[in-house]
Amino acid sequence: MRVFFNDVQQFMLNGSYEDDFEPFLHLHCSGGITLAGHSQGAAMAEILASCANHGDTLSIPELKREGKVINAGAQLKTRFQVNSIYTAGSPGTARVSIKNPLSTSGVFQGERIFIQDWMYMDPVPPSVSEFDFWHPTMQAMRLYKSNETAVHAEIIPSATAWKPPMLFPTLHSLAILDVKLHLEYCAWLVALG
Repeated sequence: MRVFFNDVQQFMLNGSYEDDFEPFLHLHCSGGITLAGHSQGAAMAEILASCANHGDTLSIPELKREGKVINAGAQLKTRFQVNSIYTAGSPGTARVSIKNPLSTSGVFQGERIFIQDWMYMDPVPPSVSEFDFWHPTMQAMRLYKSNETAVHAEIIPSATAWKPPMLFPTLHSLAILDVKLHLEYCAWLVALG
């Protein structure tokens, strides 16, 4: 969604990206970096990864809020590459699945983790699917419980472009939307072992 891009845009257009963040990564992380995030931070990590991997410079348009320019656009250096992304509870971020331009397959290394089972579902990953937003091309892990205590994981291959199901596609498939689940990824991963 535009709001996620606007957050990345604001991050990149504020002076600390150009003065501190990018030069540090260029100098100290020549082998590439791993980005990680949860929820909105995960969406930002996915967008930043795609931007960084498009080349050594990037043209960022001006940032407007309520019709007023709050940050002028700029040509920025992106002299680092993102090797992998690990996200939890990320909403879809683009109208087409974001691909890794540095990979011939377009796949980002890493994993996108979400919770969905027959009874409960984190509402954030599918929250924008009704507006046709997709997740990036990368492996995903669906966490689910088969009973009250046992947590399991299902791997969704990276070759699968994934658009989450709509929140309420049919009455038959209703799950309880549990915002608390959105905050419990660490507990589910620990339970998984």
